[in-house]
Amino acid sequence: MLDVLLKFAATFLGTVVLHVIVWRIHRPLDYRAWIGSLLTIFVIGGGAIAAAIVTRMPSSDPRIGGPLVEWCAVFLLQGSIGVVYTFGYTLLLVGSPSLIILQRLSVAPNGLLVEEIGLPMTSDALVGFRVNNLIHEGYLAGPPGPLTLTPKGARIARSVNAYRHLLGLRDGEGG
Repeated sequence: MLDVLLKFAATFLGTVVLHVIVWRIHRPLDYRAWIGSLLTIFVIGGGAIAAAIVTRMPSSDPRIGGPLVEWCAVFLLQGSIGVVYTFGYTLLLVGSPSLIILQRLSVAPNGLLVEEIGLPMTSDALVGFRVNNLIHEGYLAGPPGPLTLTPKGARIARSVNAYRHLLGLRDGEGG
């Protein structure tokens, strides 16, 4: 079983590398195109990478049941994690007001007041709700006074920004 997990890890790493390469060459601009591209990379590309790995490195464990069964196991793991990655990617990089708050505060060393955060297309009630949750979870230090990132919030903001930069995305743009 460890053999299957290692081959899955190699397959997933291969698809993430493929994702980075594709996004560096031509990043789809439309949300629907992203979903299609990411699913193609992680499901079809993952299946092809899994097949290449399984056929080049056959398992020595007789309990696996042969290359087809092994490929199915690796592909099932790859497909399920690939779909989660696809939708997590879109939420992480585009649709999360909480991450936008963390990112905006990461470039404001003196902090920002809630009114200065300025989330696009979001009601003030939702911003306040998000800010309260981020304070409660320890990502922000807050009112009274300006909001600032805690060390935990700064780590999350740096991680998200590093991943966005790896994909060739600039701060503040979708994608």
